[in-house]
Amino acid sequence: MTIAHYTGLRRGEILSLEWADVDFEGNLLRVCNKDDHLTKSRKNRRVPMAPQVIEALKKLEPGRFKDRYILYMNPTRFEMDFRSIQKVAGLVDDNNHNIYKLHDFRVTCATNMQCQGVPVKVCQKILGHADMATTAKYYLGADEQDLKDAIKKVAAINA
Repeated sequence: MTIAHYTGLRRGEILSLEWADVDFEGNLLRVCNKDDHLTKSRKNRRVPMAPQVIEALKKLEPGRFKDRYILYMNPTRFEMDFRSIQKVAGLVDDNNHNIYKLHDFRVTCATNMQCQGVPVKVCQKILGHADMATTAKYYLGADEQDLKDAIKKVAAINA
């Protein structure tokens, strides 16, 4: 979940990450088209790794699992494990349904970038959207405090 939270990668992009895609020296993940997985935009990109991602990957010890993939599991198994983790953590509603989807980490990553003042164009490149309008429309939200801050800024112009 650390990778999803700090990089905004899609589920398929995470599951197709190989150790060869990790550049510890440059602090980058290479998100690439492969024989068994294409990126949604069909474009390769490099995504910077936050220190938390580097730490998590180093704990996995490259080569430990004798596989080229960082997370070796099929998508169905991945979703089942994700649901199980939520239930153990109590992240379920009154009907015992999970509250979160893995995709929520992607949205959170984008929203966190926005809150830190990261330009939409940069967010678009990190998330791998072909069109900046997609990033703005679906990922960058505004809460009540954002609205209040905007009005304060407008009011300050005429003060």
